[in-house]
Amino acid sequence: MHQRQSWLFHRCKIKWLLAIVTIFWLISFASTPIMAFSSDSFSQQVGEEYVWEIKTITPGITFLWPDAAVGDQLKVQVTMTNTSLYDSKLCDIVWGIAYNNSASNRTWNLVTESEVALGAYNKSYGIVGATEFLFFIPHNESAIEDVIANINAHYQWTSGPNGYDGIGESWENDVSVPGSIKVRYQFNSGGVLQDLKAYNATGSTWDLTFHMELQLPAQVPGFSLGITIFMISLVIALISVIQYRRGNFRRTVNLHLI
Repeated sequence: MHQRQSWLFHRCKIKWLLAIVTIFWLISFASTPIMAFSSDSFSQQVGEEYVWEIKTITPGITFLWPDAAVGDQLKVQVTMTNTSLYDSKLCDIVWGIAYNNSASNRTWNLVTESEVALGAYNKSYGIVGATEFLFFIPHNESAIEDVIANINAHYQWTSGPNGYDGIGESWENDVSVPGSIKVRYQFNSGGVLQDLKAYNATGSTWDLTFHMELQLPAQVPGFSLGITIFMISLVIALISVIQYRRGNFRRTVNLHLI
């Protein structure tokens, strides 16, 4: 009788553990962000935040806000991703708002008056309505190379490990022409601007006048709360299996001892 009660207790325990695991699995799938766009488009998701910091800036250069200085930071928050008309073309769009702060005061101040398009992409037309600030790019090397090629008269593109996560350079005139400007963009595997540099030609060399570097992506691209919950679920499942096997082993030993 005691053995039967013990067996029923273990059976009940396993059922509860399996029920808990099932709940965790359901939460995991419900919490995992769904990619809004195709694999060659943007990979940014709503709620993500990215922070860049100014490492070098020549006095007098205006960067999104007046009197920008070394140590100032720019934060971009993704507020929405959708597919809608942009510049009369149906595009995948990453929307967001931007903030800034200074090295002496890290309080975030709103820079954009409203939600703005941080990136727009159409598979047939490439990157649409691009500006010199390419915060996010689609996972399409041809699209980003086309943008770099059209910023100025001259350009150079160096492919990255995935193609699109490369380095693009664009300049007006040769270094021998004083005052000529060159801009250098470096992108990471998440399709995010990793590094932005601007140079001024002195006649013999390119003088660095501006440098902004990515400091803090809100999360590793592709990593989410859902994955965390999945890992917890997996651990619980393993524990339940181990306990179940131990219970079976103990019952087997007890039966042999009777």
